[in-house]
Amino acid sequence: SSTLSEIVQLVDATAHRFIAESAPARLGVYEVLEFFKQKQIPLALASSSTMHLINIVVDKLKIRSYFQILYSAEFEEYGKPHPGVNITAAHRLGVEPMNCLVFEDSWNGLLAAKAGAMKCICVPDEGLRADKRLVIADLILNSLKDFDEATWNKF
Repeated sequence: SSTLSEIVQLVDATAHRFIAESAPARLGVYEVLEFFKQKQIPLALASSSTMHLINIVVDKLKIRSYFQILYSAEFEEYGKPHPGVNITAAHRLGVEPMNCLVFEDSWNGLLAAKAGAMKCICVPDEGLRADKRLVIADLILNSLKDFDEATWNKF
């Protein structure tokens, strides 16, 4: 019989293949990354995914150059909704957590951002849009395409 770690590795490998072959970027992601690059605001990608998967995705989407820090919760004692991954990423950027703005699409991610005393813009996945708990976000956007200079100035 398979061990749990073998099953996890199998699921991981399947996810990697799927992403490498097909997953598109979310609408607006390039515009948002370019927005912060123009303002010379340092960016970190702090994810629950493994570093292996993070590397596949940033290369597939050709966005590695936008980030100063790529960091995985696999190196933390606890994953999201614990804020550790975000706080470590902030420290590596040389930024206080309270001065960070996090973009999140999940409830656990939103909780992790707020637990780390960070500002959070939630761009919820379809199934999460009606969730009343999202009120803890500093801002909710239907799409990254809705982020602009006026939105930024609120922060």
